[in-house]
Amino acid sequence: MREFVAYLLPEDQQGAEDWRIVSMLETLDIIDNAVRYKIQGVDFAKAEVEHKVPFVTLNGKKKSFDNLWKEVVGEKKLDES
Repeated sequence: MREFVAYLLPEDQQGAEDWRIVSMLETLDIIDNAVRYKIQGVDFAKAEVEHKVPFVTLNGKKKSFDNLWKEVVGEKKLDES
């Protein structure tokens, strides 16, 4: 089972990056994947994380947005038509 943890900004400061992460993770099958959302100021302090929020970890390793996309959605395919 894969474990995704999204570290998000406080709700009043969330923007497009936070929404993209949440929307992408909501598409995952919860049988095969554990998904957790942590909000800065509620679930963790800004000083507790070493990366710029928002970000996602997969099994404890930080993922860039492009790598997260590949893990969740799959490889990008070019339209040949």
